[in-house]
Amino acid sequence: MLGWRLTRIDGDSMTPDISPGSYAIFRRRPYYTPGDTVLCDHSVYGRITKRIVSTEPDGFRLAGTNPKSVSTEAMGVLEAHRVLGKLTMVFSPPKTRAASITELE
Repeated sequence: MLGWRLTRIDGDSMTPDISPGSYAIFRRRPYYTPGDTVLCDHSVYGRITKRIVSTEPDGFRLAGTNPKSVSTEAMGVLEAHRVLGKLTMVFSPPKTRAASITELE
């Protein structure tokens, strides 16, 4: 798709910024910087969405926005070639409201 990827977000590691069930569009870039939210192919955790928190000589350190996300230390340094794209747009799932029932007599 010419450097563009449409992905469904399944986990809650990026909440409240990105809700589970959202669809996100990522685009491959020539470079990435701290603060970018990226789609990655992590060697242990698979395809994940995280925020770049720092650059290292051999890649990036990542973090989720949810405190329950896998820690930056546990993820280790992600090699730059494993970044698949930068977040460009999120389509959040509609908020569901409980239906109220009114009985008519």
